[in-house]
Amino acid sequence: MWSGDSDSLSLSPDLVYPFKKYKNLASPYANHLIACAGEKHCQFGVIPNKPDAIDLAKYLEKQVSLESDAKVRMYWSACVKGCGLHGLGDIGFEGCKAKLEGESVYGVHIFLGGRTTRDANIGKSVLKSVPLQFAKYFVESLMIEYKNLRKKRENFEEFYQRVLSNYSTSAIGFIMMLKTYIRVLNLKLNIGFKENVKTGKNEVFEIFEVGRALYRQIAGYEPYEIYDYFTPVFPKKPVKLKNTDRFEEGFIEMINSMLRSEKRALVFSEFHFEEMVYKVLA
Repeated sequence: MWSGDSDSLSLSPDLVYPFKKYKNLASPYANHLIACAGEKHCQFGVIPNKPDAIDLAKYLEKQVSLESDAKVRMYWSACVKGCGLHGLGDIGFEGCKAKLEGESVYGVHIFLGGRTTRDANIGKSVLKSVPLQFAKYFVESLMIEYKNLRKKRENFEEFYQRVLSNYSTSAIGFIMMLKTYIRVLNLKLNIGFKENVKTGKNEVFEIFEVGRALYRQIAGYEPYEIYDYFTPVFPKKPVKLKNTDRFEEGFIEMINSMLRSEKRALVFSEFHFEEMVYKVLA
């Protein structure tokens, strides 16, 4: 087992080789990965699950490599029973069926905010019935934010408490989709999460602030001249953005709706932005 004299002992090459081949640390995405058996080995499973969990960890490691002091717990359950403890993960995935172009496909509900520390907490759904093939792009958008905003040695649970917990679940899911849409189409727009957001999880305020930022970047000026705490005062209605070759008509229409008080509250629930995003991802 050992080679060398008594003053200088070392493991023999035969014993060192396995430690080089099988690292005790893989990546922040794989080190704390949990996934239940999945449909192949469980009658309740809705998705393959284990292969999906591994594929996502590999994809994220390639696309958004994190420092070794980062920590992200991704927990996968193949069905609503939750054997993979998806509700306790930093990012949880619950297998489900989703619709894509009228066809039933593998899907996941995506949860955030689960905790296993002293103040244990069940995560909340931020995106529902996402086609499994697209889930990696939305999580990638989230990991880009984590990488860019995290403090030294800050794990994802701490990052969620410091930054993401200041947003409503609807806003988090919407921004994840929006960032994905912008990135895939290579649009010159900068949208993301802020450390000191002051919208108080009010969805109307949140959607207005996102719309205002998009409008300002596209038009080059503010949509309103005077504001009173996330409420436009003057003029009564902004000049509508006009369709250009740079942006899809539906995207411009959505931004205009985000800035109009009578339309703003419908953006999260009724605009179906996800369909526009799935179209560009397909």
